[in-house]
Amino acid sequence: MDDKDYEILLALSEKKSISKAAEKLFITQPALSKRIQKIEKELDIQLLCRTSKGILLTPLGEGIIPYVQTISNQNTLIHNYISANRTEVGGSLIAGISQNYSRYTLPNVLKKFSDNYPDVSVTILTGKSNHMYSLLQNGIVNLAIVRGEYKWEDGQIFLSSEPLCLVTSEKYKTIPLSSYPYIGRYTDSSLQDQIDLWLEENQLIGTKKMLQIDNIDTILEMIEIGCGWSILPSICLKPFSGIVEPLYFQDGTPFLRNTYLLYHKNSMILPQLKFFIQSIIKEEHPGF
Repeated sequence: MDDKDYEILLALSEKKSISKAAEKLFITQPALSKRIQKIEKELDIQLLCRTSKGILLTPLGEGIIPYVQTISNQNTLIHNYISANRTEVGGSLIAGISQNYSRYTLPNVLKKFSDNYPDVSVTILTGKSNHMYSLLQNGIVNLAIVRGEYKWEDGQIFLSSEPLCLVTSEKYKTIPLSSYPYIGRYTDSSLQDQIDLWLEENQLIGTKKMLQIDNIDTILEMIEIGCGWSILPSICLKPFSGIVEPLYFQDGTPFLRNTYLLYHKNSMILPQLKFFIQSIIKEEHPGF
């Protein structure tokens, strides 16, 4: 058995489904079934039994999973040690980056990093912060850049804090916000809770939502043509020519959104990860 076989067994144990395990492993179901048959032949046991709800590992199959996990962990440590002790910086890393950060800040980081470490293969996954956090928890990415507060007890670096702003068109600057539509956007629950609090404090919680949009560029275009107003992070407002006002809660606290870099401390043995994190910090804090 090799590393891929161990990965297959762990995926089957986790997903309890051949189709979901194949999706996790990025292989076809026929290819996975063929590989399972190979493992069963090599071990001379039946690994799976099918039920109406999916697949289950047989008692023997379930019994070997702790040993498979131990072997897989040890193999990872071996590969990490080899990568950490090479003279040159190479290897690969996978980063999960929130959408706004990936668009407005990440390109500069990637340009400088690739210039300095051309032998490192970097894979970037982008999406909403809660999804990037989930990828990190499940070990799919080496690090995650998320916006907002998450209960993460491993490596964490504060990157920046930015204001949330009222964004509207010049044509509506003298008109009360309650008299024309609020354009909402799909975001994570922690930020939505803060937005709802601000709306409630300003007696706007009942404002009619004309649209709910998950693309900030589209929201800005709608605002520019006079379709409504919104609450957006300042990082994405540089090209906007309308009214932008940083928001405050009733107690005078500024409405801010924090950005963090999250990672597993034991992954810092990988030099490519350490240098990638340093590149991000230098972009956020040039004097670092």
